[in-house]
Amino acid sequence: CSPAMTLFEDLSMEEHLKSHFDFVKTFNLKNARLDLEQFDLIKAMHKPISTLSSGMKQRFKLVLALNNDVPVIFLDEPCSNLDEKGISVYKDLITKNQGQKLIIVATNQPLTEFPLTGNTLDLSVKLNPATTSN
Repeated sequence: CSPAMTLFEDLSMEEHLKSHFDFVKTFNLKNARLDLEQFDLIKAMHKPISTLSSGMKQRFKLVLALNNDVPVIFLDEPCSNLDEKGISVYKDLITKNQGQKLIIVATNQPLTEFPLTGNTLDLSVKLNPATTSN
């Protein structure tokens, strides 16, 4: 899941969920609907995805990613475009999945986007100011 992940913009969330369920046999549709309620997306289920805000799209992408019965989930900047409520729900959902699967989070905001206990790997690069160019 990443902010750059493409959704089928002409479909509604309901249609997208159904097609995702048809193609991805490990997808838990029942839990996804519960997560959509937590994210307060139910009221927009029949709107075309193209009409949703970037935050609503990111919430939907997280629901799609977190409700697959797979051993590993990759999340790239998962809180991009989320407001405080969205971040809170994200933290609840990711904590719920902790211990059930390996969750790899690529982030520049580790305290916000990686609320779990576990191993972290800092891949930041320390640049020497003398070697950088303008």
